[in-house]
Amino acid sequence: MTGTHPDLPNEIRIETNHGEARFSFHIYSPAPQIARIELKYPAKAGEKLRIYGSNFYEVKKSCSKARPAAMY
Repeated sequence: MTGTHPDLPNEIRIETNHGEARFSFHIYSPAPQIARIELKYPAKAGEKLRIYGSNFYEVKKSCSKARPAAMY
């Protein structure tokens, strides 16, 4: 587990006949997983590539040795 899921609330509320209690917590999401990479070969420096997979919503930046990659 690596980071918080942005779409889930970070608080749970429990309500009974005796009152209400609220507890803060964090739900951690799994690490990104790469299923495949799409790139036209032979590739030249600066050409775009596409990475397919899951759990990329936590990824803020992607870099290579050449330069930062654009996020879509």
